Amino acid sequence: MRILIVDDPRAAKSLQSTLLETADHNIKICSTDSDALALTYSWQPDLIISSIEMPHRDAFSLCLEIKSDPAL
Repeated sequence: MRILIVDDPRAAKSLQSTLLETADHNIKICSTDSDALALTYSWQPDLIISSIEMPHRDAFSLCLEIKSDPAL
């Protein structure tokens, strides 16, 4: 499974990626909403785990944008 983690604190990203990689998942991590959107288009993750608050928009807005695009 391809999992994208969008989060700011390094400790949280490290913990999440360590736990998920031990289950043989393919993990990518980014820290901004714009990077998350770009990776979603290029990599097409099966699951996105995101913190709620991000620099330019919240996770709910990011989710709505992703869900509104038929290509995703």
